[in-house]
Amino acid sequence: MKKLLALLLCLAMALGLLAGCQPDTPPETTGAAAAPTGTAAPTQEPQTGVEGKIVLIYTSNIRGDLALYAQVAAAKAKLEGEGATVYLVDAGNYLQGGAGANSDRGLAVYNLMDAAGYDVAAMGPLEFVYGPATTGLPYHSNLTKYFTQAELYRGAEELEYRKNAPSAEEAVLDTRPAKDPASFQVICSNLTRGEESSGYYDYEPNAVLGDAFKLGFVCVVGPELPDTVQDGFLDGYTLTDVVEAPECDLLVSLGSEMTGDLHILPDPNGEPVIGAYLIDPETGAFSTLGLDLSGEDETVAALAQAAIEAASPVVGTVLFALNGKDAASRNGETNLGDLTADALKWYAENKFEGFAGDVPVVAIQNGGNCDQFLYAGDVTETDLLWALPFSPMGVGILYVTGAELLETLEAATQTADCPGWAQVAGLTYQVDTTQPYDAGEEYGDFYKAASIHRVTITSVGGDPFDENATYALVADNFLMNGNDTYYTLSAIKEAHPELYLNNGNGVKTRDIVAMYIREALGGTVGEPYSAPQGRIAVQ
Repeated sequence: MKKLLALLLCLAMALGLLAGCQPDTPPETTGAAAAPTGTAAPTQEPQTGVEGKIVLIYTSNIRGDLALYAQVAAAKAKLEGEGATVYLVDAGNYLQGGAGANSDRGLAVYNLMDAAGYDVAAMGPLEFVYGPATTGLPYHSNLTKYFTQAELYRGAEELEYRKNAPSAEEAVLDTRPAKDPASFQVICSNLTRGEESSGYYDYEPNAVLGDAFKLGFVCVVGPELPDTVQDGFLDGYTLTDVVEAPECDLLVSLGSEMTGDLHILPDPNGEPVIGAYLIDPETGAFSTLGLDLSGEDETVAALAQAAIEAASPVVGTVLFALNGKDAASRNGETNLGDLTADALKWYAENKFEGFAGDVPVVAIQNGGNCDQFLYAGDVTETDLLWALPFSPMGVGILYVTGAELLETLEAATQTADCPGWAQVAGLTYQVDTTQPYDAGEEYGDFYKAASIHRVTITSVGGDPFDENATYALVADNFLMNGNDTYYTLSAIKEAHPELYLNNGNGVKTRDIVAMYIREALGGTVGEPYSAPQGRIAVQ
């Protein structure tokens, strides 16, 4: 696909040089708009003289900046009042980013796009990294209130779901209200669905607006989707180079230069883009149009403000995506694992009531609970629930020997994709996966370690590891109670209860991560967490 895209771009450049045309000055925008390209160079037009013409208002990279929708809606209404036929389209990346979108997993965005009068929205790359736009995937048969992207678009019936219940018998039920279908069309032209796919991204391949003058739209994703797409969300889908364009008078490509007469591209710097084109329905000629964004639609503004005020508290800002892929966090070190383990260690050393801090502190977070990405943008409490869903039991501190710590790590690496895989802070270790795990006594779905030969602890707190030393291990009580592969911790706790400190179950792991971001990191998860920090070496 890269080769095809490159050839098309080269051909477009060659045609432009032969015609002696260069891209025109981009229209007035919020953020930086991409320079328009196409079969003819558009010319700049003033905002007057739109009667009887078609105006195409476009947005891209809004990413949860909800207040912008009121400005766009007002600009649309003003142009319609001057006699133009106005179409409003989005070239992608409209979900997630700001707290107003992240708190309800995109519901506010869809409601605002409906209210603003959008006609078409393209699937941008960041729509895919948002997964199904929900924490409503079943976790241990416990549904939640959020809609998937397919439900946000097509609507959904009322749903009764379990709410944080330990069992079906003790279930606390709640109701997710019904949702009407969106009034705009979502398109994706080269992602095809197989029979076994999830249906999350099974959208129309294109759109056509207008009868007398038909304006067609295609959306081409790629050439490569981001590597931050969640595990399995694109299973059953195929990304192809083939784009079947609809029959129309003028073809608009949203988010790509693959095909079409008029291309609307996202800003390479990720800033919000708002602009407009003026189209002559008699000739099909188009030109850039200066867009007046000084107004504000009161109804849309009120909806945006209500969504912003209703958003769950913002924990902080993430500058880089924090990896929550199962394939990564259950087989090696991830930056999300580093952040979570660092937060636990910081909490033990600074906040844990009753802990004397008399020995070195190490932290373990099982990879199975570093479950989803935290994406660049505002991080809300909803995002932490999404990323760290299995932390209902508070955290504890357990005094362990070096030998017990080593056996704990050995057992946590016993299989590929092991949910017990230890993301750590305060120590470094090596895993030789070329050596088979020495499976001893059966332990639930796992096995105790009959010997220690895969894992080597290389340092603790920057000092050499000592099997005979005592360390304070902080971890979620889910692990302290022996879940996943952590039989060593429950055995120590039961044999020597005096070695165990509990925070009373009132502070969960995700609460501690929120504290750490706010208090220790000053509200910004920045460069130190742009990539794994080298705590785990896997051979």
